[in-house]
Amino acid sequence: MSSAVRKALLTAATTTAGLTAGVFFDWQVTVMPGLEELPDAEFIATFQALDRAVKNPLFIGGAFMGGAASLLAATVAYRHEPARLRQLAAASAVYVAGVGVTLAGNVPLNEKLGEVSVATASPAEMATARKDFEGPWKALHLVRTAAALGSLVLVSMAMRSRDTTAQLLPSTSKSSP
Repeated sequence: MSSAVRKALLTAATTTAGLTAGVFFDWQVTVMPGLEELPDAEFIATFQALDRAVKNPLFIGGAFMGGAASLLAATVAYRHEPARLRQLAAASAVYVAGVGVTLAGNVPLNEKLGEVSVATASPAEMATARKDFEGPWKALHLVRTAAALGSLVLVSMAMRSRDTTAQLLPSTSKSSP
């Protein structure tokens, strides 16, 4: 695999990990604190609308799952560089763990909240639905945000690592006397 292809994969991995970390961080520090201020019915309706909006190919395929795919591809591409391999393998593992938290925890909570009809649920039913959703979702979101940020740090470290393989190859340039 050429150096240019490896660098492109590493750039894609860094970019997609950064996009996912940024989205999760934004939800952690702005979206959820903003939603906390809403009454139950508005909280539920707004979260349902946000959940529908985030389910789009650009985010799911391009950033979220694209991050996992590009990290794994970059890990394979740098398998002959031990330092980068360790960093990329760790970045991939942490990122995939965050994906697992999302799929096993956040998505089922989103689906359960999505079943609540704001138009027909009583105030008590909405209060219960929010209570059952909000605390657990925020705890899981904190875990996946930390995983995404950790993965971004690790892939950024790999990007900054020196290519030690190039130092082992003989130089083709001639020195001037």
